[in-house]
Amino acid sequence: MQGKSAKIFLVAIAVLALPTVQPLLGQQPLTQAPKQTQSATSAAVYDDSQRSPDQDIELLKINVRSQKKQIVAANMGLTDAESEKFWPVYDRYAADLAKVYDTKIALIQEYLDGYQTMSGDQAESYLRRRATVEEDVMQLRVRYLPEFRKVLTGRETTLFLPDRLAARSHDQSSVGASTDDQSIDGLTRHTVQPLTEPGLGLLQEGIEMATKVAIIYYSATGTTYQLARAVEQGASEAGAEVRFRKVRELAPEEAIASNQGWATHRLESQHVMEASLDDLAGGDAIIFGTPTRYGLPTAQLKQFLDTTGPLWVKGALVNKICSGFTSSGTAHGGQETTIVNLNTTFYHWGAIIVAPGYADPIQFKAGNPYGASFTSNNGALKPDETALASTRFQGKRVAELAAQFVAGRLAPVMNP
Repeated sequence: MQGKSAKIFLVAIAVLALPTVQPLLGQQPLTQAPKQTQSATSAAVYDDSQRSPDQDIELLKINVRSQKKQIVAANMGLTDAESEKFWPVYDRYAADLAKVYDTKIALIQEYLDGYQTMSGDQAESYLRRRATVEEDVMQLRVRYLPEFRKVLTGRETTLFLPDRLAARSHDQSSVGASTDDQSIDGLTRHTVQPLTEPGLGLLQEGIEMATKVAIIYYSATGTTYQLARAVEQGASEAGAEVRFRKVRELAPEEAIASNQGWATHRLESQHVMEASLDDLAGGDAIIFGTPTRYGLPTAQLKQFLDTTGPLWVKGALVNKICSGFTSSGTAHGGQETTIVNLNTTFYHWGAIIVAPGYADPIQFKAGNPYGASFTSNNGALKPDETALASTRFQGKRVAELAAQFVAGRLAPVMNP
């Protein structure tokens, strides 16, 4: 059912972009249009058990195109003689434009199928192909311009096929419900926010992709786990799509059982999924958390980092946004050196390190510009509000800078 909904969602984006016109200057929105929309919409009611998803999509195409044609007819105000010449050209244009949008649908479906593992190069390839589709639309309008000029006045042609490079105006007339309507390329196009799919990572025709942040941590008795949850909260509040993962436990069962706090936390966190290389490959940013072990990351996290060779050799970790946070049992227990040693791995990856620094007032209270940290007094203390606020800030800062970096990389592709 989810795949069916995604396909219908894609078709709706493309079909809503099929030819229509703006109301003529100074004309009020038609009172009949909502009735036509209601009538056409009611015709699309069907029984899921009787039709396949492809048949559903074809019904959607037919009904929405019918609505658009009714709106065109109502707004153009053509005489019978003008209509006789206009509609054959319109039908050919609409059919050719539908072919282009079929290609767009296929591209967006390809994106939705692979966005979780899409690399930067794949994203650029996708957007370049999308740009090619937009150029095809432009060329199609230019090709049909002389034909429309034969059957429309110059003013009517300008309204019907305006220059897409001109300023984009908002059409206040509404043929939809709770969506934002925009007049783009002379077409009343609805900005439809995605349902369960994240979208493109940029604002592009109503599809938006959240920055993907992976939080990878190890925690024995739960202190670093609580910090990791605060990082997750900060990144989520910044609009990121977060994967929260723990690394595999390596300690023997007897060691865990001998420590009540360790055994308790193991049960409390058993629902958390274990990290995989896919979590690193699919993230725009990766934030690592670890307790200190003699000023170094724990063996559990280090073992996971040592498995990243296949990604490193392919350059799949280059330009990832990375950051680290930590906890220790005693004051001056190696917090800063633990984060610095984490950073050494990031240097080898070719990653971009983002530290919290003193970029927020909370950092002057927390006191560690390398990364969020907390001293637990050997497990007797839980992270206080200062430590949690600092880690929330770090998550937010990393997510925001990762979003800016991704958008900056793709800006030349979006605006060639």
